[in-house]
Amino acid sequence: MKHNLSAQKVLHEFEQYLLLKGKSRNTISSYLTAVKAYIKWFQDRYQKIPHQLFAENIADYKSFLQHKGIAPSTFNTHLAGLRSWNEYLIHIGTQDHLAIQKEDFKKVQHGYASPAVHSEKDVERFSSESAGSWENVL
Repeated sequence: MKHNLSAQKVLHEFEQYLLLKGKSRNTISSYLTAVKAYIKWFQDRYQKIPHQLFAENIADYKSFLQHKGIAPSTFNTHLAGLRSWNEYLIHIGTQDHLAIQKEDFKKVQHGYASPAVHSEKDVERFSSESAGSWENVL
């Protein structure tokens, strides 16, 4: 990324905004990395620094990220950082709308392991114990 004092100033102010919102250092670092990556992509593509976010640019950037083959969780981290930056731009009056919507994020499914494996005998014992305890309640 080309060094640009106004971009550095905006990123520093964004960092301060995130601190005031109570974001953790790790979250701030992730969001700053995401915004810097977007700015670099935007500069490479349009030869200028973005001052606002537009849905059309976000759609192009999403395609770029998908073609890079990054994991859905990393994709969502990039969008979360940009969404937070979008909110910051609204906060300071540079932008008046959200360019990133919930639908822009990828659905991430996590596989869960079965917490335990029970034999048929265990299930029968549990069922009989449970039935006895219900009789006491009724």
